[in-house]
Amino acid sequence: MRYADGWFLLLLALGLPLSPVAVPGAAASGAVATAPGPWAPAATGTLSRWGAEVRLGHVWTHYPRPQMRRKEWQNLNGLWQYAIEPKAHGQPAHWQGHILVPFVAQAKLSGVGRSVSPRQRLWYRVTFRSPVLKGGEQLLLHFGGAMYRTHVYLNGQSLKPHDGSFADFSYNITGDVVADTRQTLVVSCWNPANKGPEPCGKQQVGKPGFTMHLVSTGIWQTVWLETVPQVYIKALRITPSVRTQQVSVTPLVRRPHSHIAVRVAVLRAGQVIAEASGTPDRPVLLTLLQPQLWSPNHPFLYTLKVELVEKAGVVMDTVTSYFAMRSIRVQKGADGHPRIFLNGKPCFLLGPLEEGYWPDGAYTPPSNAAMKFDIQAMRSLGFNMCRKHEIVAPQRWYYLCDRLGLMVWQDMPAAFDDKTAASQAEFKRELTLMLRQLHNHPCVVMWTLFNEGWGQHDTNTLARWIKRRDPSRLIDPASGWTDHGYGDVKDAHIYSGPGMWPAMADRASVLGESGRFACPIGGHIWRASWAVFQHNVPARGTAASNKLRAAWFVLYKKWALALMPLIRRGLAAAVYTRFADQISDHCTGLITCDRGVFKAREASIAGVNREVLRYAQGFASPGAGELSQRNR
Repeated sequence: MRYADGWFLLLLALGLPLSPVAVPGAAASGAVATAPGPWAPAATGTLSRWGAEVRLGHVWTHYPRPQMRRKEWQNLNGLWQYAIEPKAHGQPAHWQGHILVPFVAQAKLSGVGRSVSPRQRLWYRVTFRSPVLKGGEQLLLHFGGAMYRTHVYLNGQSLKPHDGSFADFSYNITGDVVADTRQTLVVSCWNPANKGPEPCGKQQVGKPGFTMHLVSTGIWQTVWLETVPQVYIKALRITPSVRTQQVSVTPLVRRPHSHIAVRVAVLRAGQVIAEASGTPDRPVLLTLLQPQLWSPNHPFLYTLKVELVEKAGVVMDTVTSYFAMRSIRVQKGADGHPRIFLNGKPCFLLGPLEEGYWPDGAYTPPSNAAMKFDIQAMRSLGFNMCRKHEIVAPQRWYYLCDRLGLMVWQDMPAAFDDKTAASQAEFKRELTLMLRQLHNHPCVVMWTLFNEGWGQHDTNTLARWIKRRDPSRLIDPASGWTDHGYGDVKDAHIYSGPGMWPAMADRASVLGESGRFACPIGGHIWRASWAVFQHNVPARGTAASNKLRAAWFVLYKKWALALMPLIRRGLAAAVYTRFADQISDHCTGLITCDRGVFKAREASIAGVNREVLRYAQGFASPGAGELSQRNR
């Protein structure tokens, strides 16, 4: 494999005219947000324009679980007390300051901006008022995500610890709430990252090096309260079938009994188009006549209403959700090459590697608007997919992809300790949580199990287990390097490329990483002292900067157009590395790490990408039939 950062040495030699391309409204590097009270962004790192808009009392206020909504909820995000203590110590006697939840201690927007080593633990404390509970109502405490081992104490009572950085978790705290007083919530988090047994993705203890990120310790998604009835819907499992024109909805219910039924309705434009009833914890099948299919160009979503009903007709609980009808599979195209088919039609997948990392929020975007910007930008650049790399995003990210029509290849975050039975069991446990948490999102079209051999073990056994559990999606067992002969796709990483594995009889050939052309933009590097390009980076708007962008676009266009002969030879998908510059030493993104400057005009990049996709449409004839059952 050849790495493309060396292309930087060639860039200044090229000189086509191209103006600087700023994102409208982007804040200059180093801008500082002001806020009342004891909080301000930490001094370290770069602030995005969305980070500059963060204010106390308005921190991640959107409903955190779009796939299962209720009306009553209470947001606990905001200023909490914090302390960083040795791991072996108990709850701190004194607090060291305030931290803005849900940003981790290392993040600029937390107001702390301090590292937390594997020998330390991050502690939190906050008080809140409990809603008044009536008629047997229950109170749930939800954490969208916390890294990695989390201990929770409410009013001095220890709740069950949670292990896992990327899955949400909840507690029924009804019996722990004290009436007529403020409740005291204490939380501790410990994260050994790549020095421990857990799936941690690209987190690296110490100074991030080649391709890696800072360790994130603590709460990184919304913390919230929810009031529910005594018997309530815990979760929904939604599985559509384009082939049968049906959707299966399984409402999982807490404490179901024989006097309770579930009622499910599908709505389109506010009108009920299908209804059915059933029993808790069992699939309810609904048939849709001439269903509208979801695709990037038509991301149509049906509304779902699920009620828990007593035999007397009294509605006990109601949740709303949504789903889409779409199918994804690999089968032979008219030219005989295995290709990816979306809704029964060949579809070339083209998109960037997307790591969801922000210079001011780490794995937590500064706001819902910031997160939405990323997805809209990928669509406006002409991409129809992205590879979500080594991170499981907040659920609202997938909701926005569902709404905006961006297909997602979802990585399982890597665990670098793969040698012990305990670490392998932890990997599978957290893999199971990811599959469960993202199952209902139509945007997720493929699971990527391992990346470049990181923590790779039992590859085919795990891949077959995933395929049995979720036959509605493709499986990429090993993105790059160590392929074991099974899966819907065979995935190559070729830098700078592009390239491909030779076409096969029963698997699609895809390019999971490629490109990576460096274009550092002065004033938009996370920490100049950490960047490979810290010296002689031209200032934005100068003639040298304009030449640099022009040269970058020449290389990107050459890379993208070189996909065309590969498509003719059977290439089914391609990923450019990457969407946004990394904070460590990679300035190879389509946009800077603060999302302040595109490396070329959006219309120019989109024009090239759409030309590639139009070329691929030439292979959009009906398929030539099924593949071997070996990889099904």
